[in-house]
Formats: sequence, C-alpha cells, structure tokens
Amino acid sequence: MKRRILSGILVGLLSVSNVFVVNADIDINPQDELIIQEESTEEESNDNVESSVVNNETKESIVFDDTDFTEEEKEVETLEETAAVKTPISSIGRIQAVRENQTTLITLLTTEYAKTMLDESFYLDFNVLEGISLTYDSSNEKVVRVEKNGKIVICGSGEAVVTINAVYEDQTQSVEAHIVISKVDQSISMSTATITKKYGSAKFQFKASADTPVTFRSSDENVLTVDSKGYVTIVAKKNTKSAYIVVNAPGNNIYNAAPQKKVFVKWTKADQKVTVSKTTFELGNKNKSLGAKAKTGMSFKSSNTSVATVNSNGQITVKKVGTTKITITAKNSHRYNSAKKTVTIKVTKKSQSIIASNKTYTVGAKSKSLGAKAKTGLSYKSSNKAVVTVNSKGQITAKKAGTAKITITAKSTKNYKSVKKTVTITVNPKSTTISSLSSSSEKKMSITVKKGSSVSGYQIRYATSTTMSGGKTATMTGTNKTLTISEVGNKSITYYVQVRTYKTVSCKKYCSSWSVAKSVIVKGHSHSWKEIYETIHHEATGHYETVVIEGAWDEPLYEWRTICNDCGLDLTESDPVLHSAEFGHSYSTKHVKVDTIHHDEVTEEAWSVDTAAWEEKILIGYKCTGCGTMK
Repeated sequence: MKRRILSGILVGLLSVSNVFVVNADIDINPQDELIIQEESTEEESNDNVESSVVNNETKESIVFDDTDFTEEEKEVETLEETAAVKTPISSIGRIQAVRENQTTLITLLTTEYAKTMLDESFYLDFNVLEGISLTYDSSNEKVVRVEKNGKIVICGSGEAVVTINAVYEDQTQSVEAHIVISKVDQSISMSTATITKKYGSAKFQFKASADTPVTFRSSDENVLTVDSKGYVTIVAKKNTKSAYIVVNAPGNNIYNAAPQKKVFVKWTKADQKVTVSKTTFELGNKNKSLGAKAKTGMSFKSSNTSVATVNSNGQITVKKVGTTKITITAKNSHRYNSAKKTVTIKVTKKSQSIIASNKTYTVGAKSKSLGAKAKTGLSYKSSNKAVVTVNSKGQITAKKAGTAKITITAKSTKNYKSVKKTVTITVNPKSTTISSLSSSSEKKMSITVKKGSSVSGYQIRYATSTTMSGGKTATMTGTNKTLTISEVGNKSITYYVQVRTYKTVSCKKYCSSWSVAKSVIVKGHSHSWKEIYETIHHEATGHYETVVIEGAWDEPLYEWRTICNDCGLDLTESDPVLHSAEFGHSYSTKHVKVDTIHHDEVTEEAWSVDTAAWEEKILIGYKCTGCGTMK
C-alpha cells in the first residue's frame, strides 16, 4: 500500500480504486499517515493505477501513477491545483484524512452563530473526515435555508438549528449548529431638536430620516399640526406656547424600530397691523364705516367729537366740516400682540346732484323752463346763443335750428359742494302742411307744401296705412314734387301722405314734426304695347391666303481690319508695327467685307372675305311703354 499526504482546497471524495478527491484544506500532523486502501483484483494490481485531480482553472487532469513512487521516497507531495470534481460532499469544511480506528466523522468548530439581516450568506465551520457524504436540514426555513453546497442563506429574523448529517459506509453522525438572526438597529437623524416660529408664519417642513420611512405626530394638535411629509403648521388654538413633533421610524423585516425622538417647537405671538380703507366722509353720512381691519378686536376714539364721533364698531357719524384724528387699537390676544394706528378723518361738505335732461324745442315756440333741480341755487349758460338762449330762471328760447349745450351750475354753500351738469338742447325747424295732393296720371302722385321759413328742404312720407307703417320717404328742395309710385299695378291704390321740413346745419339734418296725413288715390296703369326685336349678328365668311410682305435679300457684313498697303496682308491679329519695320511697308485701317448674311422672304396669312357680315332682326315679344312690362 502506498501512502501520500495531500493539502489544498478539496471538494469531495470519489471512491474509485486509487482515486480520491476532497474539498477542504487538509490539516494533518506530519506524523499522521493518510491510508489509501486498495481494493483490486490481481489483474488490476498489475496495471498502473491512476489518480486524477481536475484543475479548476486549466480544466486539465493531473494523473498520479503509483509506480512513480519508491519505498525510499518519503517526502510529502503537494498538489497546488484546486480540485473541482462533483462529489456528494459539497459543503465548505475542513476535511481530515481518515485515520485507522477513527469513529468521529464530523466535528463542528463553532456551534453558535449570531448574524444580522444585512449579513451575507455564510458557511458553517467544521472538520469532516475524508470520504464523508453530507446532507443539511434547517429547523426553520423562514429564518435560514441551506443550499446543497452547504451555503446558509438568511431569510428572516429569529432562531433556527441547522443539522449536518455525515454518512461514511455504515457509520452515521449528526451535528447541530444554533443560528440566531437579528434585525438591525437603526437611529433617527434630525436637522435640529428645537424650533421657534411666530404664529402666522408660513407652513414649514421639518426633515428627519432613518433606514425606514419616518412618521410624524403632534403631541398637541391645538398647538401645531404636522402632515405625513413633515410640513408643520402653527395653529395655536389655545394659549399653550409649545408642543413636540414626535418622530418615529417603525421596524420592518430587516430593521428594529428606532428609538423615538422629539422635536421641541415653541411659538411666539405675531405682530399685527391695523388698516383703514376710508378716511373722507361727507356731511349727512350716518354710520359709515372706517373699513378698519385687524387680526383681533378693535377699539376706537375720536380726538374731536364736534367734527365726528366713532362707535365701538368703527362707524363714523359726522357732525360738521373739519378734521379729527381717530385712534384705533387692536387688542392683545394669545396669538397676536396689540397694535395701534391713528388716522386723520376729513369731513367735507355734502355732495349734491342736478336733475336735468336733454330737451328738444321748435324754432319760435314759446319759452319753456328747462326744469332743472338741485339742493342750492342754479345758474345757466348757453354755448350757442344764436340757437338757444336761457335766462336766470332756466327759461329756454329757441332761436333757430341747431344744437346748443346748457351748462347748469349748483352753487356752493356752507353745507353743500358746488356741482355742474351739461345738457344738450336740440332746436328743430317749424313744421309745414300739405297745400295740395293729387294723382293726375297713372302711378303718379303730385304734392305741394306750404313754404317753410329758413329751411333747407322738405321730406315726404307716404304709406297705404294710416299708421304709416312700412312707409317710404322722398326729399324735395322746392315746395312741389311729382312722385312715381312703382308699387301701383293695374288697380288704383289709396295712399296716406305726410310732410315735414328739415334744416341742414354743419352736415347734420334737423327735422320738424310730421304734418297731419292726407290721402290720395293713385291711378292704376293701362298697358300700351310695343313690338320688341332682337338683332342677331352674322359674322363674315372667308379664308386665309399667304401674302409676301418682304422678298428675300442678302446683307453684306463688314469689319474694320488693319491691312498692309503694299502687300495687302491682314495684320489685325498680328503686330502691324513689327511688320512695317521688317518689310518697310505701310498699313492702314479699312472697312472690309468679311461675310454675307442671307435673309429669307417674310410672309403672313391674310384673311380674304368671301361673304360680308350682316344683321338679322327677330321679333321676341312686346313691352308696355308705360311700365315696361313684357309679354
């Protein structure tokens, strides 16, 4: 039997003749012998026995041949390669070589394990004999579970017992490790532990953090409120000046609940302001408010009660024209400090209004009152006395057609302010009447009116109804006019007619009232027919002929050229001076024919008339010479 000692990372034992694989660091005393029992037939013993260990990195087999060792070779041979052969033993443990007569298969080096929920998976620490098969059990897989390779996976907090079952041939042994998994402690971090705010200040956010989401709670919601995001509002429903924000970080499956923390919040009274919206009052005003506003109840005091008094509600009662100072005090409260404001109140005269409206008058009419009214005496002024005059009593006299503005002034007195109002006075021309009205021919109406004084013309209104609804109008500058009434057909119709005068002033037309209506029967129409012809034009007929406008001709083309006077050489493209110097010739510029341009004859297509145009008249109907009706 050959003996050898192996060390390194061993991953299991494979029971094959002369072949072994282990998966832990071998810890063997130098005096201990590793016994490898060979069970082989006589035929097998004659063959070389190979032991192979698989190298993890190179994946190559390392073969050991027993014949390589002699009895004299006693040194220890170390395998550096890491073995990686599948084996029933897959846990990470410390594996010892089998000693003769040894009965303990596995020994736990640590029986108690304390871990937290944030720790990574781990392996148990134990010694196990070479060639042992291992299996694992967890008493509580909600706490830890064991994978096939012996890795302990943390699942939850609590306690569990992991049992390792070791089997070697007919021997069995179990060992137990007690494992405690604890949640992780956490703490709450806060930016501050004390806060001071004034009542009425804006909502603010208090920030705190922990490993789990933090919650906020007010110790007294009559003092302050806080929402889930930490936004704090000072409510100050009672006079208590402080409260706590209670901060908690609840636990979960990983963390324990954090120790509770409190933030001391103190609030102080807010300053307030007194505002006033009205400081001017008129005589006669009763119980008019100052419009004073503050956060708390107010009291009022007048410095001059002969001018104005003020009641507890801030209502002003005016006495006479003048000024007084009103002192307003906003009371102290559990939320607000007291505040004071003094304003100057001005009492003025009463306002008044003038009752008057725009009026329309007729030229030459009897003077009439404007009817203006006010609290004090009135005065009047006309903007256009040529149109309207007004006396001190407001009597209006219409002079001529046009427009004028009357300014009315109510005088100032001890108790009333002065006020002005302007009204518009319109003056229309006198009306007129119809002198005569007749219908001497069909669809005709003749009218004569009484001549008006200083007018621009006359308007006529006629309708078939006495109410003049749907009537039409016409204008004439003279006193008589004949109208054609196109609406009248074959039957006579009764029309009602009114007239009025008008005067144009600065492009504006001023009209009198309408006169009393008069009636007239407008005669109907009898047709007088006339033949109507349509003229049809017949175009001329003919054909086109080709006509020569200009015959063909040749046009000579000349150019100015430099020519030698002696030899006739064309020197235009060369140097004539050089030529003259070389041969003693003279040269000059001449108009020389160089080409001929041929022009073709010019023709056009001319129209030749075969039959002249002519007109044809065709009877198409008849037309009434009076009304234009066609048949």
